[in-house]
Amino acid sequence: MHLRPLHCLAALALAGCAPSAFAQAAGHFTLGAGLYGIAPKSDAGTILAGTTPLEVDDGIGASLTWETFIAENWGLETALNLAGKQDITVDGSKAGSFVALPPSFTVQYHFNGSGNISPFVGLGLNYATYFSESGDGVLAGTDLKLKDSFGLAAHAGIDFAIGESGAVRVDVRWMQMRPDIALYEQKVGSLKIDPLYYGVAYIHYF
Repeated sequence: MHLRPLHCLAALALAGCAPSAFAQAAGHFTLGAGLYGIAPKSDAGTILAGTTPLEVDDGIGASLTWETFIAENWGLETALNLAGKQDITVDGSKAGSFVALPPSFTVQYHFNGSGNISPFVGLGLNYATYFSESGDGVLAGTDLKLKDSFGLAAHAGIDFAIGESGAVRVDVRWMQMRPDIALYEQKVGSLKIDPLYYGVAYIHYF
């Protein structure tokens, strides 16, 4: 079952805006914390020589971010993306579960960087590690493992100023997460999770 998009986030953020701007110039940095829905790719890969299709269920996660501005409107962001346990399903039945930790690193450009409403876009890389894997159903009792993966990352959103040193952020982050699946240390398939993280965060400026 997929989570419904968070339609009200932009309206909530706009409601909390105040007429004050913040600086986004070299030497400044931000810290942020947010809550997110996680929507993996619908066609998530196969196992057993491509004969068994897999899906990964939606999840809920959080993020902690640090962005350092290297020039006016240009920043380098490190995001620690935390996700709860997600299920792997085969034909709608649970076949396993895992927890992902996919930090991402992006170069970001903020439009209208010192304004009260500042859209931004970013592009970079992510590294994902997986733990707490377990097999269920058709994979019950197996030594299920997901191998660490590297991939692209993209980030876009809008910051709405709330005072002189803070903002509410509505954003979406995409990460290319494609781990190999191993049973008893032997590769039997791969996952194409490629999730969207979408939600809201508070950003503090220093």
